[in-house]
Amino acid sequence: MGVWRESDTAGYKQGSDSEKELGWSSCQDARVEVTVTVADVGSRDWEQVVGKSEKPVAVEFWAPWCPWCRKLMPEFEALSPEYEGRLKMFKLNTEENPEIAIRYGVMGLPTIKMLCQGRVVGEVVGYMPRPRLNAELDRLLQSHKECLQSSSPMRP
Repeated sequence: MGVWRESDTAGYKQGSDSEKELGWSSCQDARVEVTVTVADVGSRDWEQVVGKSEKPVAVEFWAPWCPWCRKLMPEFEALSPEYEGRLKMFKLNTEENPEIAIRYGVMGLPTIKMLCQGRVVGEVVGYMPRPRLNAELDRLLQSHKECLQSSSPMRP
């Protein structure tokens, strides 16, 4: 699982060639326009949309005050069409839905949880560039392919 630590950026200067190679740019560049939108999910529709989904679900837990969340969101949204039909992708604002973040043990932002019938089967914590995020989602999706056949839904 990808976990971002502050030490991961040690030695990289904002705007440096190393940063560009990794696909990073400054947090101030996080306002990238994206035409694809990942739907919001909240406590009102969580059970129907996530808990009873027949497909695996990836949920990005984020908050408006989190700069790394604002940086990850366009990356997450840009990957959405690639997973259409195989993986449902949503985003959850933890400021508006803290009870779900608490229920699923979200300890840091951003966090992407991969769920199968309401059960967490994998997670990615922290920002990562799109190629790495794509690889993590592929790995989680592949390793939990049998989830729907062998899992029963989580009961609240």
